[in-house]
Amino acid sequence: MIGLMASLYRHALLLLPCLLIPIVSTFCQIQTETDTAPNNRHLLIQPNMVDRMTELESATSDRDRLFAQLSEEKSHPQPVPEVQEKTDEASTSNKEQSVETTTHKTEDEQKTYRGNAIVLGGGIVGSTLSLRRDSQFSDGTTPYANMTDNGRPNWLLNYQTGEFYLLELPLRVGDFRLGYNSIVKVSSFQFTKQTMRDVTVGEDLGTSASGTFFGIAPELFMLLGPLYKDSSIFWKAGLGIGIGLIDFNADILFRNSASEQTSRQSVSVRPDHLNPFFHIFWIVEWENLLVNYQLYQMEGNTEVGYFVFLETSLSLGYKFQF
Repeated sequence: MIGLMASLYRHALLLLPCLLIPIVSTFCQIQTETDTAPNNRHLLIQPNMVDRMTELESATSDRDRLFAQLSEEKSHPQPVPEVQEKTDEASTSNKEQSVETTTHKTEDEQKTYRGNAIVLGGGIVGSTLSLRRDSQFSDGTTPYANMTDNGRPNWLLNYQTGEFYLLELPLRVGDFRLGYNSIVKVSSFQFTKQTMRDVTVGEDLGTSASGTFFGIAPELFMLLGPLYKDSSIFWKAGLGIGIGLIDFNADILFRNSASEQTSRQSVSVRPDHLNPFFHIFWIVEWENLLVNYQLYQMEGNTEVGYFVFLETSLSLGYKFQF
């Protein structure tokens, strides 16, 4: 019995370390967990706080976005679909009306390419005054006389109305226009030479003639331009037929074709009746500057016969539009 107790005691001593090791290990683990518990709680709480703050920030962002959206809707209210359609239709109608107005305005502007204008300038003028007497010489020939100025400087004064177009055709550069306007011409002349042997160059025979004339005529013209891209150069040419008045005094020497018989005589014409007036012109225009080549002719009766006044000029003028 004693031996059995001793054997159990000896085995118990051998098993005691095995039992104590788990107990001591467990106690140490509990103590360690107890010492580190506050830190663990901190570590557990910290993620929760971060998540909460993230949720708060998200809510704040959603609130700000909602307020911004409400503010934008108040400042830019969205129309009802029907109202939007009506608004679009009204906008389209206004645009079409604006386009039509612009088109009509452009067409109206094209009808009067340039308005009324007064042209002032000067240049070289060559004029002639031809007279024919009704009564014949004794040999049956008709007496006539030609007065000339052999070319001289002279002033230019014209008035022209606005231009209206009958036909407009676009060209590769510029346009071709067929149109009409009216012109008023005023000029003066003075002759001291008379042709005898040469039909163009006059001689000083002591004869003279001087006067003024006034003419008005509607004109038919063609206009090309601009002649060059991005320029204001135009070419214009045409003719006009109208009526006019002339006033002159002449002391001339009538002669026959062979200059075998002559007769000195004074002739005068008063502006008391209308005479046919013709105008042919060729003009290059650069903005308001004009280079003119023009021909004016007026003819009528005198107390002794028939007269023809002819003036050709090459001049530089400036156009005052109004």
